[in-house]
Amino acid sequence: MARFLVVTDTPGIKGFVFGTDALAEVRGASALLDRLNRVETEGVLLRELGAAGGGLEVVYANGGTGQFLIDATNVGIVHSALEALSRLTLKETGGEVRLAFGFASFDEAESYKHALHAAFNQMRDRRDREHGHRAIS
Repeated sequence: MARFLVVTDTPGIKGFVFGTDALAEVRGASALLDRLNRVETEGVLLRELGAAGGGLEVVYANGGTGQFLIDATNVGIVHSALEALSRLTLKETGGEVRLAFGFASFDEAESYKHALHAAFNQMRDRRDREHGHRAIS
């Protein structure tokens, strides 16, 4: 079984939460994103990975971002689990918030920092492609 370091982000989270002046709507959007980030993310990943015999360790999930260690038999399982999570985020936010994610193989012998850097680079590239804008390094 291989280990992967996964990072997630929700670009445009401020626009979604503060897209209205109505306090009740701001609170509702904030609570929805908090539940998605801290509860649903772990549930979806565990369900998807568990079906394939994989495992999950949450490093953190808060504030629209997350970092996870995933055990899976192959990279396709990791990608499928993250795509399922991405679909849930789109559905729950009415298509207004897209999840950005990246992952890298993580062998205990190599540096966590190196794997984290690779995962963040992949997430940045995916975010730039999927969200229609280009970031300058």
